[in-house]
Amino acid sequence: MTEAKHPTSYIGECECCRRDGVEILGVASSSLGPMSLTFCRECLENQAEPKWMLEFVRDEDNWRIHLEGFWDAYTFYENGTYHPATEIRDAIKGA
Repeated sequence: MTEAKHPTSYIGECECCRRDGVEILGVASSSLGPMSLTFCRECLENQAEPKWMLEFVRDEDNWRIHLEGFWDAYTFYENGTYHPATEIRDAIKGA
């Protein structure tokens, strides 16, 4: 298990990347909507959002799909690495 480095951080599960045993810096609001999540240091540094939230934006919040630079601003964590959110934008709904 990792040791927390910041005096207000703790070791736990990140609700963004779903990894357990990582340093949680705290609870923060998602920039995609009115929801607070625990974020680990890596997710905050990589401007990550939960994959399911990005998929929701792609499928249900269609006006944001066309905002210039919107998808370039985010990443998501999957299979041990961070991916650009453009992969979700470009995926076919239901694939």
